[in-house]
Amino acid sequence: MKKIILALLISMCLTTIFSIKTWSHPHSWVEVKTILNFENKKLISIRNTFTFDEMNSMFILDEADSNGNGIIDSNEIPVYKKAVDRFFIENLKNNYYFTRFKVNGKIFALNSPKNIKAIYEDQKLSISFSLLLQQPLDPTTSKIGINFYDEEYYNDLYFSEITPISVTGTVPSDCRYSAGEDTDYTFYYNSVNPISVLISCKGP
Repeated sequence: MKKIILALLISMCLTTIFSIKTWSHPHSWVEVKTILNFENKKLISIRNTFTFDEMNSMFILDEADSNGNGIIDSNEIPVYKKAVDRFFIENLKNNYYFTRFKVNGKIFALNSPKNIKAIYEDQKLSISFSLLLQQPLDPTTSKIGINFYDEEYYNDLYFSEITPISVTGTVPSDCRYSAGEDTDYTFYYNSVNPISVLISCKGP
C-alpha cells in the first residue's frame, strides 16, 4: 500500500512539474507582417516585419534608450545598433528567424537575411528583413506554406490585425493566399500550432 501511495505522489509531482513547464510560456508577444514577393508569377522571396511588445523591446535594447524618452536619439544610435545586431544573431538566427518555409510538406532552405532594418517607435521594436528563396517557386505546381513560431515558445507570434499579408509582383490568377494556423504541425510538447501563410492554387 505504501508503494502505491508513493507511486501516486511521484506521478502527481511529475504531472505538476510538466504542467508548470508547459504553461509557463510564452513570455513575450511578437506581431507578424509578411510580404510575398513574386516575379514572373513565381515566389522569389518574403519580407518579414516582427514587432515586439514593450517589455521585450526594452529587454532587447537594454540601455540603448538611456534617457527613457521612448525614442532613439542620435547619441544612442551606436548602442541601439549593437543591441539589435546582438539580438538578431543570438536569438533570431539560432531560431531560423522564427520562419519555416514548407514546400509540399517539407522544409525548404532559405538564404541568409538581407536588408535588415530596425525601428524603435512608441516603445516597441520592429525588425524587418528579407529572406530570399534559393530558387523561385511556382505555386501552381507546389504547395507552399510559411510558418512563424519560436520552437521554445518563449515568444508567441501572432498575425497583425492590419494587413498581415501583402504582395508585390503578380500572383497567378488561380492562386490565393491566406493567414491561419498549420494544423498539420504542433510544437512545444505538441500543444501549439504555428501561425502560417498558405498559398494555394486550383492547378492547371
